[in-house]
Amino acid sequence: MRTKQNKILISALSLIVITLLTSGFASAEFWMCFSRGDVINFCNPQITDRIASSDTYRMCMKSYDEVNKCYGLGSWNVCNGLAGAGCGGNGGGGEVDANAPVIVLNTPVENFIYNSRKVNLGVAINEQGKIEYEDLINGRGRCSILCKGCSSMNKALSFKEGENRYRIKATDYNGNEAFKDVIFFIDSQKPRIHNAEPKNGFASGNFAIQYTEDNLKEIILNYGNPEHGYKTAALNLSNCASGKKQSCDIDVNLANYSEEIIEYFFSVEDIAGNKVVSKTFVLDVDTTFPEINSLDYQIAGTKVYFTIAVDEKNLDKISYIDNFGITQREKRMCSRLTADGLCKYSTTFKSGEHSLAISVLDDAGNMISRNVEFVI
Repeated sequence: MRTKQNKILISALSLIVITLLTSGFASAEFWMCFSRGDVINFCNPQITDRIASSDTYRMCMKSYDEVNKCYGLGSWNVCNGLAGAGCGGNGGGGEVDANAPVIVLNTPVENFIYNSRKVNLGVAINEQGKIEYEDLINGRGRCSILCKGCSSMNKALSFKEGENRYRIKATDYNGNEAFKDVIFFIDSQKPRIHNAEPKNGFASGNFAIQYTEDNLKEIILNYGNPEHGYKTAALNLSNCASGKKQSCDIDVNLANYSEEIIEYFFSVEDIAGNKVVSKTFVLDVDTTFPEINSLDYQIAGTKVYFTIAVDEKNLDKISYIDNFGITQREKRMCSRLTADGLCKYSTTFKSGEHSLAISVLDDAGNMISRNVEFVI
């Protein structure tokens, strides 16, 4: 009876030993070096199988199951040429990874200006680990995780308008950290054109625009007609500020289009390449200044009678300002001429000296002035 029990005990112990040996629990940890493309199958179904990304892809193993063709995972490290902590044998020894990951930041590009708030964050590291990012302007020291147990990440994120400063952080499985900073800019808002002058009537060569744009690159005036061609003129940005409801103007020579009809429009572009154009305006061209052929006046007491002969077919107004007056307010003398081209006007003045600046303005904005001085 005792001999039979001993045989049963010996058989049970043998089965336990065989089971331990075949399961790999009795074997020491070792690390294996794989070649690019090799598939690493794990016996543990909770561990994701891997494909070697390089010829130096190293992993720390417990054992290899020849029957099921899979590895028992031990403590491990990936892709840095060193064995994981606790690994021994197969050329690895007990070395510990002390090298930080190498970060490659594909996007955003340093100092690039993007015209969309959605920008792809493309990061790669030379080993698997954790990848995070931090807003260095508004992040308050907090990091956001992009991925864990990964070697690359591409993700479209929404960033704020203007300047953005971000730090990428990579941490490997041994706690080694690496950082990479990037600065880029967002300008997703198109410029706005509020107004353009002149809108109708006549053009003399002076054009003005009102716009809103925080990052102004250029303003272009486009003008002309089919008979004499179309031209462009860039406004001087030293006189055109970025900001809200800014105004800027330009003078161009329209002599080649005199007495003709032209069309014009403005285009405004920002530094991100966003561009808008105004509506197109059609105008008559008048580049000829009015002429004052004669200017006579008669004084009768406190009243003065003016007779002004003017050559101007597109008259807007004839007016004066008394430089010796108390208010120096402009006063209109005539809005139209008689059949023989005369402006007849009379008014009273206070006693004393008077110095009148008499101006003749046409519909295109061309103006000529003449001074008259008298004493009442």
